[in-house]
Order: sequence, then C-alpha cells, then structure tokens
Amino acid sequence: MRRMHIRIALLALALLAQSVSPLTGASAGVATPGGTFVDDDGNTHEGMIEEIAALAITVGCDVGRYCPALAVSRGQMASFLARAFGLPAATDDYFADDNGSTHEDNINRIYEAGVSTGFVDGTYRPGEPVNRAQMASFLARALGLAPVATGPFVDVSGVHAGNINAIYVEGITVGCSRGATYYCPGDPVRRDQMASLLGRSLELTPAVVPPRDWNIAVSALDAADIPIGIHVVDGNTGAATVLTADVDAGPEWNAVKARIAFHRLFEGLFTDPNAGEDFVPPARVVEADGSTEYDVDSWLQAAGEMLGSFDYSFGPDGRLAVDAGNSFPGTDRDLWIADIDGASVTELASDASWWLTDPKWSHGGDYIAVYAGDGLGGESTRIFDAVTGMQVVDIPEPASFTSFIWSPASETILIHLSDDVMPAGNELLWWDVALADGTPITLPGAAFVTDFDWSPDGSKVAYASDADGDFDIHLVDLGTEDVSVITTTAGDEREPVWSPDGAMLAFEADGGVRIVVAETGVEVGFIPDAADPDW
Repeated sequence: MRRMHIRIALLALALLAQSVSPLTGASAGVATPGGTFVDDDGNTHEGMIEEIAALAITVGCDVGRYCPALAVSRGQMASFLARAFGLPAATDDYFADDNGSTHEDNINRIYEAGVSTGFVDGTYRPGEPVNRAQMASFLARALGLAPVATGPFVDVSGVHAGNINAIYVEGITVGCSRGATYYCPGDPVRRDQMASLLGRSLELTPAVVPPRDWNIAVSALDAADIPIGIHVVDGNTGAATVLTADVDAGPEWNAVKARIAFHRLFEGLFTDPNAGEDFVPPARVVEADGSTEYDVDSWLQAAGEMLGSFDYSFGPDGRLAVDAGNSFPGTDRDLWIADIDGASVTELASDASWWLTDPKWSHGGDYIAVYAGDGLGGESTRIFDAVTGMQVVDIPEPASFTSFIWSPASETILIHLSDDVMPAGNELLWWDVALADGTPITLPGAAFVTDFDWSPDGSKVAYASDADGDFDIHLVDLGTEDVSVITTTAGDEREPVWSPDGAMLAFEADGGVRIVVAETGVEVGFIPDAADPDW
C-alpha cells in the first residue's frame, strides 16, 4: 500500500514541477555548489533538504534560507504534506482559526484527505509546533499505513504509538539521539529532520551538494590592525591558507581563482603619519597555493618602465592590467598589460600630461576603463580597447568621481560621481559602451556613499553609506532603483563583495570580515582579524 501512495505522490510532484519552479532551479541528484539555501551548509540533512527543494515541496523560510533548526509548525506540516503528496484542492473551509494563514489552503487539503483531524474543539492551531509523536501520525495517514502494535521504543505509548511503530517498520524513522530504543515522542520536529522524514517517506535519494565556494582572500591583520599577509579562508571549514607573510593588502582573485594580485606595503605607513607620502605600493602576484610570488615591478622594468606599479585588475583570460609611472596626478602614469607569467609586458595606453590609473577590466574582456586626471581639475573616465589600446570613449566628469565598476552581465559600467570638495555624493552614471550613452541614478539621502560591487547577475549593486551616521551596507536594485539596508549594527561596515553565486556578501566590519545572506543580512560567517575581502 505504501508504494502505491509513493507512486501517486511522485506522479503528482512530476505534474506539479511543470508549473512550479524551485528557488534555484536545482535538479535532483547533484545540486549547485552550496545548494539552494545558505543556512544548511554541512547539515546532516542538507542532501534531503536540497531534494525536497528541487521537487518544490519546500520553498524555505526566507530568501535563500531554510531555517533548519526551527520547529515545524502545524501550518507548515500541512504545506509539507500537501505538496509532497500532491493533495487536491479542498471543497470547503474546515477551520476558523487558520483564516489568513499562508497555509490555510493546505490545511484544508490535508483535512479533507484524512491526513489531519484537527482538535476536538474544532480548531487546527496552525502556529503550534508539531512533536515527533504527532508527526508519525501525520505521515502514517498520508502514506495509508496501518498501525503496528509493537515496536522497539520504550518511551512510546498512547494514541500515536501504532503510527510511530508503523513508520519505524517502513524505515522512515530510526528513533532519536537518546539511543536506539528511544523515540522522544514529545520533542518538537525540526525542519531539517522533516526533510529527511519526507524524503524517506517518498523513497528519495539525498542530493549530492558540492561545497559552496567560500574561499575568501583577505588581508590578515595583527593586533594593531597592520596587515601581516594575504590569507585564503575556507568558509566551509574556517581553515586559512597563508600565501604571503609581509605587509600585504588588497587581494584580488583572477577569474579562475588560480592567482591573487595584491599591494606590498611597509609598516611605517601605519605607524608614522608622515611616512610614505610619495610611496606607491607596488603590485605583486601570488599563486593561489602560495607556491610562487611574482614581482610585477620587475616585469615592468624589464619592459622599460622604471617608475613602478600601483593599481591592478585581472582580465578574464588571466592577464593583468596595471598602471605604472609617476605617483602624482598631472604627470605621466600609463596603462600596461602583462601576460600570466610576466613574459610579455606591453604598454597599452599613455598620455604625457594625464594620470591614467585604477584600471578595471570589463568582464567580457573587451575593454579596460581607467581614471584620467591632469592635476588641474580635469577628470574623466576613459575606456580603451583591451586589444588595440584605442580610446573608445572619454566620459568627462561633471564633478570629481571616486570609483567605477563594470557589470558582470554586459559591457556597461557604473560610475560614482561626487562633488569637487570631497568624494561624497549620491549620483551614479550607468554607461553603456555600445550605445555610448549613460543613464543617471540618484541614491536616496545626501550621504557619503562608496565601495561599490555589482551582483553576479548584474541586477543589483552593493555599497557602503553613512546615511545613518556610520557606514552600513546597502543594496540598490538597478531595475527599480529601490534601496534596501542590509546592516544596521553599530560601527562601520565597508568594502562589500558578492559571493560568486550572488547568495552572500562579505564585507569589512569591526574585528574582521562578516559574511551575510545578501537579501536579508543574516550573518552566516565571520573571519576575525581580517580586511579587504575578495571572493
């Protein structure tokens, strides 16, 4: 009888899947790295959680979250079962105390199907937690299992005992953590446990969930917040790989995460306010396993540029764009391209009286944008063809600017405008290279805004704003221009960067680097004594 109910349930799910899409579109079997939800990584039940998500039995508790440790409410149980077994719509409304509940329709479905009887006073009590004894009866009725008189559990008795024994015989439960002869009937059922119980009821195989890409490059800091090297932290285990052990900062991964570019500083920059006024921190590159470190300045010197490197940006093919030359605006500072190992270094663009710096390679690899300044108030964003070095466009700034970032989804660039006194302002310019035209975007509030990073799908930009007195992380939706505040904690949060799957943000905070769910700000990780995160 159970197998007949399973076949019917899976047929219903197959039909349902034609009209209902799981949150990430993950298929059963092998999930995307990290899976649908960010808060169940490493959970014993994660494979089955992923499986029921793929079958649209669950949609989670919030954006990107499953809330595995929360107890299953009676309302949630109704929705789990109605979806899992494809129960038809009810012909009547059977309870008054579920009016307005998200689960009301499914509560009526399971009542009409005989899966629930409600309470003797005519209520359903959708907000009450389901205990393990009640769960057994819900599942036994849904599967059409007959009560079994005896079983292995010494703590089971009463109206649910036969159903508890029945789901044990079917291999749906093996008891609780107290031991093989205990069922813990009064304990609440957790949402992660419910995923496995449903999966076993439907004879599903847990999905294989590859680890999430949580390899974050950071500048490790000492007790005085002075950089002490570039580390790569595995967010799944917390283990850190030490790549360098000098005064290094500003790590940036290349596209395939095989190398990291960074600045080599010196300790006096942090201890002497007069030190390093003319110092340009040179760019260096290190292999992701720490095996080899490359001196970018030596590459440039071999090519005839003797004045040193500064800012850098990896292209999608692994080449490095770097500016090099004098350290003062209005003097010669040029744009260079180095191949993967520095064997070929060429000057791509130069201007004898303008500073070309802060190169940013477009994600498609066709263009490189730079900041251009003449030291006399003239400033612009220039975009060059990454192959020929020809200038494609020169976008004069109506005022100063602080930064720009390329879209990961198209050859468009977002430029942050500001005033002439200090880099503040709330004006953005969204420039389409193909159209040679820009769309202005105004962020709400007259606040200092900075540290922009574009989401992987190109729909949102994360940034830091001090609209509330200290810096918090915000998101702006580029389609609607709606802004949401992600963090509101005391202290500054800066330098947000998106995870490769767009599910999370890492950013600098007091004491280290925080990792949060991008849409909700719920913290899922913390790297102490670190700064400059890059995913």
